Amino acid sequence: MRLMRFGLAAVLVCLAVVAGVAPALAGSTGNPQWEVGGSVLKSSETKEISLAASGSQKFKTSELTVACSGASLEAGSHITGGVGATPGTGTEQIVYSGCVINKTNEEVIAGCKVNSTGAAAGTVKTEKLTAKLGYATIVAAETETPTTVTDLKPETGSSFLQLELSGESCPFPGAGKYNIEGEVALKNVEGSTEKAKHTGEAPSTAVKAFYLNNGGLPKEEKVKTLKVSSLANGVYVGSVIGTTSPETGWAAVN
Repeated sequence: MRLMRFGLAAVLVCLAVVAGVAPALAGSTGNPQWEVGGSVLKSSETKEISLAASGSQKFKTSELTVACSGASLEAGSHITGGVGATPGTGTEQIVYSGCVINKTNEEVIAGCKVNSTGAAAGTVKTEKLTAKLGYATIVAAETETPTTVTDLKPETGSSFLQLELSGESCPFPGAGKYNIEGEVALKNVEGSTEKAKHTGEAPSTAVKAFYLNNGGLPKEEKVKTLKVSSLANGVYVGSVIGTTSPETGWAAVN
């Protein structure tokens, strides 16, 4: 079941949250917060976000690549303000479009279709995800420096995405339905720079942990590796561009 290494799901969606807004720093012993239109979101205050792909979104295994050309968010996806030690969060569901199965040499396998269960061919949708801001490094957590990531994990259960392959030419393990479990953390590329559009990046080497400021001390939060049906690991590589809806400027502050 090496195909399952996709981690596809994880990858996919992970991007979405980051795209929504830029993280802002809270006060002493605080954690990253969302800031929109020059103001940090208040506790439980929400802001709708939208997402677009920046280049191809690729979910790789040793046998093949799932490559998607588009990305968007389901209606109702949003970010939520935290306060103090409680970081900014969010709820998102990402939809990837134009998805095909490639061989390791990037050649499209025409005889194999990919989609999420119940979706049209070429459409991959994550489960509803919970987003959480965190510091990228121990030092950032200790000093409350706006070097952050957005962690995406299933809102309920362990399934990040349901994937279905169909056709006579699908690579090993062949046609069938596969469950992708785990979570993904995206790098918030622009950091605290005020911009209307912000980039969420899933690097080729997955982010394995992030940190929160716990009473002035850094606390490690491990990122659960993506797995296909609890078997092999997968890797997602791609970037997404996030904006608020309606679009407005946003930034991070210390």
